[in-house]
Amino acid sequence: MDSSEESSGTEDISDQPGPSSNIAQSSLEENINAQIELRMGIVRGRKCFLTPKIMAVLDRFHISQRSCVSILEAVAESLGHNIDELAINRNTIQRYREDFRKTKDTRIKELFKENEPSFVCVHWDGKLLPALNVRDLKIEGLPIIVTYKDEEKLLGVPKLENSSGKEQAMAVWNVLKDWKIKLKFSVLTQLVRTRVVSTVLLHF
Repeated sequence: MDSSEESSGTEDISDQPGPSSNIAQSSLEENINAQIELRMGIVRGRKCFLTPKIMAVLDRFHISQRSCVSILEAVAESLGHNIDELAINRNTIQRYREDFRKTKDTRIKELFKENEPSFVCVHWDGKLLPALNVRDLKIEGLPIIVTYKDEEKLLGVPKLENSSGKEQAMAVWNVLKDWKIKLKFSVLTQLVRTRVVSTVLLHF
């Protein structure tokens, strides 16, 4: 076997696209498809049947936008609907998911204020978490939790530029302000992988 035959049987992995190039390619294809539809006079369906319950299920099981389109089209068609009349596309689904998340986030905060506890204890712990938009990428996240009585609530998981104490302190402070938790004096708790390092009680 000569060298040319050997090289022809060898896969050059350097030419294979990575995660970022796949995302860019997907976005490019979507823009091209939108332009083609516009030039050909293709009108997407305008009937929207997406409900908060559907959005909650899609988010709970981490269904991607592309998979959402395939699933919803199959279900709608099996129920006898004309899918050409329905607004089933990635842009519409993404917009409704974002609106649903914002509405749910606002309502959760309102319920918390309606049943505002007299004091809470704040906990946080830096973690390397998977990025939501890039495969195999890790980001520095800071889960922030408050406990009170026999309950606990996750306030947020802000992304950090680094894991320094100053960066974490600012992230905790911003989240508490976002939830409108007023401090009379600051008592905070930081968690590490072993045990609680310091504890401070937070009064309203």
